[in-house]
Amino acid sequence: MLGPEHPHTLIAKGLLAVTLYKRGDLAGAEKLEREVLEARERVVGPEHPYTLGAKGNLAYTLKKRGAAALRGPILHFVRVTPWKLDGLKCN
Repeated sequence: MLGPEHPHTLIAKGLLAVTLYKRGDLAGAEKLEREVLEARERVVGPEHPYTLGAKGNLAYTLKKRGAAALRGPILHFVRVTPWKLDGLKCN
């Protein structure tokens, strides 16, 4: 059985958040995106590409909800943080 922070569980949760977003349930999408982001930060760290992707997803949901004050700092972090894949910088 997979646990709540298993990579496959987090992928499924993220996909469910996308489905909720597309159906117009922005509050539900935001809740799941925050859970995925918090788990990704714990499991793979704040600068991992998966974590940055989760931050970007949350930022766009916040934009759609009209929460620009929260969206700005999140997107700034995603844009200025260098992506690293297997030790290679991907700027």
